[in-house]
Amino acid sequence: MPRERTFDAKAVKLNYLDYGSSSDPPLVMLHGGAWCWQEYLSLIPSLGAQGWHIYALDLRGNGLSGWVPDTYCLQSFAADNAEFVSRLNAPAALVGHSIGGVIALMVAAQCPDKVRALIIEDSPLTLNNYRKIIDSSRDMFGLWLHLKKSAQSQHELSLALADAYKDYPGVTSAWILFFAGCLWQLDPTFFNTL
Repeated sequence: MPRERTFDAKAVKLNYLDYGSSSDPPLVMLHGGAWCWQEYLSLIPSLGAQGWHIYALDLRGNGLSGWVPDTYCLQSFAADNAEFVSRLNAPAALVGHSIGGVIALMVAAQCPDKVRALIIEDSPLTLNNYRKIIDSSRDMFGLWLHLKKSAQSQHELSLALADAYKDYPGVTSAWILFFAGCLWQLDPTFFNTL
């Protein structure tokens, strides 16, 4: 049965989905920045059916994981997830999207004997590209935080996001609802140290 659990890392409690048989090889999924483990919800059942024991984690400050204000840097994320991976019974395949991909690479470098494979999605693979993405996204991050701070509820945040993205044809209602939930749970200091 799939269950959400918590993992006590040294600095923070991490929330994660535990899905699959303990006899299957581990697959650790790391979401993109300001999102949560549910980013992978549509993939989890089929990956589980293919014989993977899935651990989909919320990064610190995201989803239902603990907040540690102003500590949201790559090294901290990597330390949390390396600690998680090092406690698994077998080497894991790591899947990472965007910042999750960078974190997966860092975890593999920190504990190569505990990582059997990497699947990296849409990740900046150089520090220079990472800086460019962060710098070009500051206005967007500012808008998200403004909408979050102005909203009185997740429902109100959903409506504000829908209004902000009304001219973006690829943005769907499902994305708005998903992202509003992620943003509502996000530590407001998440973007400070990125």
